[in-house]
Amino acid sequence: MKVRTPLIAAAALSVALALTTSLAMADATLAMSDADNSAVFGAVTLSASQQTDGNASLDGFTAAALGTDALAKMTGNAGVNIASGALNMQTNTIALATTQEADVSTRQTAMTTAHISGNSIASLGAGALRGASGNFGINVAAGAGNVQINAMIVH
Repeated sequence: MKVRTPLIAAAALSVALALTTSLAMADATLAMSDADNSAVFGAVTLSASQQTDGNASLDGFTAAALGTDALAKMTGNAGVNIASGALNMQTNTIALATTQEADVSTRQTAMTTAHISGNSIASLGAGALRGASGNFGINVAAGAGNVQINAMIVH
C-alpha cells in the first residue's frame, strides 16, 4: 500500500478547516436571537375560518348534550362537537410547534335567518369530564346559526 504524503496533509487540512467551520457555526447558532430563529425556521399560524349562511325553520324541540359522565377520566387531547338544529358550524384545531413565534387566527361569519318555534337546549351532563386531564375543545350547540371554534397551539 502506497501512501502519498501530500494527500495525507491535504486530508488533515480539510478536517481541520471543517472542524473550525463547524465550531464557528455552533457558536453562531447559540447566539441566534428569537428574531433570527423565526427568520430561519418561520412562524406557525393556526388559521380557522368558518362561514354559514342560509335560512332555516325549526319547529319543535332541538337538543344537543354531552351526556352524564361523558369523557370522565379521559387523558390527552380531544375535540368534541355536538350540535342540534340547523346552520351550526364547529371546529377544533390543534398545532404542535417548535418555533418561538406562533399565532392563532380565526374568522367566523354567520349570516342566517332562522325561525325557531319550540325550545333549543344545549347541555353538558353531570360528571362530564370529571377527572379528565389534558387539552379539550368541547362545543355543544342547539338552535340555528351557531359558529364555534376552539384553536390551540402547543409549543
